[in-house]
Amino acid sequence: MEFETHSVNARKDLLHFIEEHTKINPYEEIGKNPKAWLDELNLIYGELTRTSLSGVQGMHMPPTEDPEFRKLGENVFLYRGEKGPLRGLWIREKVENAKNEAYNWARYSIGLRAKLRINDEFSGISIENFLPENFEKIGKVVQKQDDEGVLRPTKRPILTFEILTRAGPLGVYAKGSETQLSFFYDYAKPGYRLTPFSSIHKCSSKREMEISFELGALGVNVPKVMGYYESTIEDFLFVEKVEGDNPQKFLPKSKRTIIKQDAEMLAAICLAGYRKQGFTDFDDKIFDEQKLYLIDVEECVNLYSFLGFDFRELLLNPNDRKLTEFRKMQRKIFEDRLKDAIFNYRDTLIPDPETKASYIKAFYRRIGWKKPSEKEICRLTTFERDYMTTDRRVSIACDTD
Repeated sequence: MEFETHSVNARKDLLHFIEEHTKINPYEEIGKNPKAWLDELNLIYGELTRTSLSGVQGMHMPPTEDPEFRKLGENVFLYRGEKGPLRGLWIREKVENAKNEAYNWARYSIGLRAKLRINDEFSGISIENFLPENFEKIGKVVQKQDDEGVLRPTKRPILTFEILTRAGPLGVYAKGSETQLSFFYDYAKPGYRLTPFSSIHKCSSKREMEISFELGALGVNVPKVMGYYESTIEDFLFVEKVEGDNPQKFLPKSKRTIIKQDAEMLAAICLAGYRKQGFTDFDDKIFDEQKLYLIDVEECVNLYSFLGFDFRELLLNPNDRKLTEFRKMQRKIFEDRLKDAIFNYRDTLIPDPETKASYIKAFYRRIGWKKPSEKEICRLTTFERDYMTTDRRVSIACDTD
């Protein structure tokens, strides 16, 4: 897939981030001690992007005549105007021993620019449609039902809106990134820190796009990616709306089709090296009477992350049996994912022996295994009294100190 890249002005930067999540007014504080605040901004920038805040000196002169050029302190200025390459935090230092009053200017990019990448297939659509400040005005916030049927906000911002094209209205979902924050207690905050942030972790929407590509390449039906907006503070993945409804509404009429495609989807997720949390909940799937779609891959996590495998070591020595041993363990991991699904579906999608066997056979075919024997089917459909799925075990572990 080819993307057309546009550099645009970001609507949020590091100072907005501090405003939103703390009681600090950065515009009043930065001018008092700009060097200390540059260190603080660098720490926050590093947490958000895993890179360092950069400063450039001598490349451009500041737009001092622009009314958007705002003074924050004696030698500190902020520019958020329309001149994209000049946006940033400007610090000036007086040139010593100069004949006339002269200054060296340094510009620090505090997240005031963003990248908007549009799938070439949708390049005819104006980029203005994909800017957060525009689509949030017309978009509808997506909510999800909890176990009691009550609509709740999603963990991250998700909006849906329409774009008018020559072919007619086009439904779009904008999926934002989730930012997880931790804060110091006042008594525990290090003396050099100017904000209370102890850790910041942003789950980028770009990663969700990459997972969609991986699963799509393995045959999973996923929404078509239209593009993504990437900035220091916020990201949005744009996907085309899939027409259809919750697969449960098509039971029992399309049960065989859904069973087959659901099992193949589970197998492909395993082959891609992921575990989809809540795979059997159906709230992240849509059926259009022909195809079963996985519309949200955000909860796909590394299948092997908790197992501690050194994959390089497995491949180094061709005479070592470690790879053979791993393959046996890998099969067991795949079977565990299959057994969890059968357990969760036992009262809904596959309630009887015949449908359970159909689900297992479809899974085996997609993985590339031989047809399951009666003994294997019996083992996968027999559960001890205290059987606990992986999702349940992880949930309990997260709730325990």
